[in-house]
Amino acid sequence: MALKQTLTRSALQIGAVVAVAGSCLLTVHAQSAAPEANKPVVRNSGNPARDNLQRLQTIVSIDETNTRMSNIIDFLAKETGANFDVLWKGDRSGGLDRDQELSASYKNLSAIVVLEKVLARYSQESGTASTWQISDVGAIQVGPKEIFNKSTRRVELYDINDLLFVMPTYDQAPEIDLEKVLQNQSGGGGSGGSPFRQNQQNNREPPRSKEDRGRDVIGLITSLVESDQWFGDVPEPKYYQGHIIVDAPDYLHRAINGYPYWPSVIRAGGSGSSRRYVSLTTENQLAAVKGFANSPVTGIVPGGPGR
Repeated sequence: MALKQTLTRSALQIGAVVAVAGSCLLTVHAQSAAPEANKPVVRNSGNPARDNLQRLQTIVSIDETNTRMSNIIDFLAKETGANFDVLWKGDRSGGLDRDQELSASYKNLSAIVVLEKVLARYSQESGTASTWQISDVGAIQVGPKEIFNKSTRRVELYDINDLLFVMPTYDQAPEIDLEKVLQNQSGGGGSGGSPFRQNQQNNREPPRSKEDRGRDVIGLITSLVESDQWFGDVPEPKYYQGHIIVDAPDYLHRAINGYPYWPSVIRAGGSGSSRRYVSLTTENQLAAVKGFANSPVTGIVPGGPGR
């Protein structure tokens, strides 16, 4: 009996240990899986630039004091899996100082927001204006704006005809001479001339040319978008037949027109965000393609005309 009780007690103790160990394993697994929930699912789209931008939407937290700039970039690259191309000083003719010490404390922000805040702080403390852009192979390129302005420019043609269109204003309607109209009617409706008064004058100024309005658009761009980066290594945009020609690095093109594969505004979503859904209940038989309709066609076939 004593041996049986001892075996039973040992079995219970082993079971308790296994249960505790199992709960510990579950806890560790949950903690390790939590960061993965913040990483967006990135499927290969065939566009490396789009995929790397998608990876930079990973939610990260960082709390570092007086750490090297290279450590922060390595942290972002490891957490997101994005491909970084950093222009470090010493690797090339010029670049970022990898040993520059920075303090970064950000919680639950997307990696791209953290990168921009870190680069803004680096620019302020080092005196070297720096930013990020997409390289010609789709990598996240980080470096000084001065180097980008000299070595990574490309030419883009932007259609601005919609910005140059001037809606006509018809605020000077002609006046009708009712007295002349009544005289014409009483006289049998003969040709008494136009019923409109002839003494009206159009004092409106002639519209400005499209080229002048195009120069206004160029002035807005150079004054609002990175105003301190133009007229040096980056030439002033040129106007040509409803278009502006911009010879600039990628970060300036991004500020002007964004990326065609990426939304200009990103709204964070989560378990706490409210979502709206639209239910479509219309039957498919009622659906139609706008601009297309069935139309009978008469043709000549053997035996006579047919449809």
